[in-house]
Amino acid sequence: MIELLKQKKKRTNGIKHCEIGWQSKLLSNSTYYRPCESQVLRLDTTIFETSRGTRMVHDRPDGRNPNQLRPLVCARGLLHRADGSARWSQDNTIVIAAVYGPKAISGRRENPARAVLEVIWKPKMGMAGPSEREAEFILKRTLEYIVLTAMHPNTAISVIIQVVSDDGGALSCAMNAACSALVDAGIPLKGLIAAVTCAVDKDGVIYLDPINKEEKEFHGHACLVFPGKPMSSFAPAGLALDSEPIERGIVTSVTKGILSAEDYLNCLERSRAASVKIAEFARSSLEKAQRGVELVVAS
Repeated sequence: MIELLKQKKKRTNGIKHCEIGWQSKLLSNSTYYRPCESQVLRLDTTIFETSRGTRMVHDRPDGRNPNQLRPLVCARGLLHRADGSARWSQDNTIVIAAVYGPKAISGRRENPARAVLEVIWKPKMGMAGPSEREAEFILKRTLEYIVLTAMHPNTAISVIIQVVSDDGGALSCAMNAACSALVDAGIPLKGLIAAVTCAVDKDGVIYLDPINKEEKEFHGHACLVFPGKPMSSFAPAGLALDSEPIERGIVTSVTKGILSAEDYLNCLERSRAASVKIAEFARSSLEKAQRGVELVVAS
């Protein structure tokens, strides 16, 4: 598990758990998911009651509730030369993932026990820098949890990430895109993953799926990756990650900024609930893709 946790002073956050509702409809070759206005938990006022007293909720630039995700879009099979590809977007954050392989390799990189997984992160503009190298490492370690590399020894599986636009949450968007592309390529997996980004303001109020402006202004934010329901026949019953049941475990945790232990645990709870909805959408998009629908959109 990749985890960076910076503690300042202990906080007590009494924000209640909030669920997210969804509705869907088919638009030509797309599956469109939108948070149901009647199902999303609404606040009577713009105030949260916490153990630290009454706290005002910041107005979000896009008008969303703190518990709402941005529109989701998933398109598969976009690149004909790749073995698998997917475009995953969360409103104005768009990432394309391409998968090549398994392909035979030789020399130092060859591993007789398993396939070698490599990740290349291409920024929207300019050359890749330290932040892109860090993202490559995080994404590689995450995908190694779900890819059944032992099924293809002496081969390499390449995952190419192209950031088309970044308005916050690019890492979690890339996680979801890479998982969708691996499925499109027919790579054996233990199961799917669902990545969620959340931000915390100075009062401990949690905001799901922050945009770039919110990530910069708020106290801290976290990218959390959760395992979805096992989808492969190779995954045994009771599959566990780091000794935790797969339905409750966490694959990757990356935090930036200042988060107290209490804030972090509240982020985990809120993000886990959101990841269930993202996983449901990913599975639905896969089912529709198998029926010939290549593009899946969600909001």
